[in-house]
Amino acid sequence: MNNKIYLMAMVLLLSLTLVSAAGFDGVFKAYTEVELTQTCDNGEIICDACNITNIRGPNSDVLVSNIPMQKRTSDFNYTFSDTSTLGVYYVTGFCVDGSEIRNWKYTFRVQSSDPAENNTTTFIIFAIIALTLLVLSFVFHNYIFAFLAGLAILGTGVYSMVNGFGNITSVYTQIIAVVIIGFGAIITIISSLEFIQELYGGETRGWYEDDD
Repeated sequence: MNNKIYLMAMVLLLSLTLVSAAGFDGVFKAYTEVELTQTCDNGEIICDACNITNIRGPNSDVLVSNIPMQKRTSDFNYTFSDTSTLGVYYVTGFCVDGSEIRNWKYTFRVQSSDPAENNTTTFIIFAIIALTLLVLSFVFHNYIFAFLAGLAILGTGVYSMVNGFGNITSVYTQIIAVVIIGFGAIITIISSLEFIQELYGGETRGWYEDDD
């Protein structure tokens, strides 16, 4: 088999293993209030104050900025209600403990429904379809199966970009989604070139064949 295809497959599998290491801080339903919390102490007492520097929506627009969080017994909180847009929200802020300033950041995701299992099931279905078509392209040496596999992989990547992986979403999962999209694009382009070459005549060698 083509060594390049093996290399791309290895990159994809490696990327998927990185999902478990991605940071994430919660999934919430759209149009509901989200309680953002932050802990800060010096080992004995709670910090003096915590502020949210800004909250950016999925479109990178600043939704709130320079907001003080409410101090409670053991943490600080702020209730955020602008959750009409689906996707990943980015929160940055800082806490003050005497003369010390501690910066922090995290993300949360807003989706149309609560259960993270729905996203996982859909992702698995997309992935199974894509892998099945890819295997068929190798078995039957057929660029049409390869083209459909590329489209399915592209769809899997786009879905992952929007919805994350189950209950995990962050900048890291979006990078992984980009890798999946790139892998699907490469398969789609190579198989399309094979189709064009065969359509207009000339000797053709499938993308699945050896270079030797």
